[in-house]
Parts: sequence; C-alpha cells; structure tokens
Amino acid sequence: MRSRFGATGKSTSNLGKGSTIFRQLGLLAVVLVLGALGVSWSLSDISGEYESLDPELGPVRLTLIRLPVSFKGQIAFGTGAPRLITDGKLVDGKNLELKFQVPSEDLATQSQTATFTGVIGTSTVEGNYFTSKEFTTLEGVLEEGSSSWTLTLTRNALASLYRQLQSHLPWLG
Repeated sequence: MRSRFGATGKSTSNLGKGSTIFRQLGLLAVVLVLGALGVSWSLSDISGEYESLDPELGPVRLTLIRLPVSFKGQIAFGTGAPRLITDGKLVDGKNLELKFQVPSEDLATQSQTATFTGVIGTSTVEGNYFTSKEFTTLEGVLEEGSSSWTLTLTRNALASLYRQLQSHLPWLG
C-alpha cells in the first residue's frame, strides 16, 4: 500500500488547498464590507472642514467636529482671530445652530460673539449595494454684532476625512 507521504515526508494530498482559497476570499469579503461601511460612515458624518469665499468677508473656514452631545470647532473669517464654538445643536437632523466666542486673549481687538444658523445640504450617493447621504454644504446666516452675511459653506472632503480621524483617534490630535 502506498503512503500519502512522499519521499520528503510532506503530505501530497490536495485537500487543504481549496480551503485556503476560501479563507482568503472570506477575508477579502470582510475587508471590502468594512471598507464600504467606513466610506459610508465618513460621508454621512457632519464633522469636517467647510469653506466659502465671501466678497465682503474674504475666506470663511468652519472646522466642525460633532461629539455625542455637542460640537467643537472654530470659524475663521475676516482679519480677526478664529472664534471657538461655545454652544451648538442640530435640530431635527438638518438645522444647525452654532454659537461662537472669541478667545479671552483676543477680546480687546474684536467683537465677542458670532452665531451661525443654517441648514445642512445633502446629496445622495447611490451605489449598487448601498445608498448613503453625503453632507456637502451648510447654507445659512452668519451674524456678528449688527452685521449678517448669507453664506454657503462647501465641504472639503479630504480635510473632512482628516478631521473625522483626528476626532476619533487621539494620537492624531
């Protein structure tokens, strides 16, 4: 009777080769599903960088990080210091209300508070296997003192991804 082990002492059976391919395909499927979930999560999170160019204010940049019960971030416009978010809320999942305060060291040179009240604009990304809402714009009114400006802030996708990772991975902060 012939042994299934050859002269080298190794198994010559092909039984394990098929299961290795199935394990590799299973691992690839898990990686693809987790990747799709990660992209969907990234697109549907309001956190990120939003930018606009206003003729009167110049560049306007809003950094927004959504925390479980509040927001943190800042808005920079004009020539003054960036204003930090002191209070923020999302009403009905679409209406955004943010209040900003100038840091105490810059209070002598500019107005103390600003507010932004607006609506989140979304677009729908439809794929073969999933549909995701992507937050693409913030449209609203920025008020500082007696002045107000109507703005449309557009999301910067790459900077937004970095901000999302920074908020969830502390070693990037």
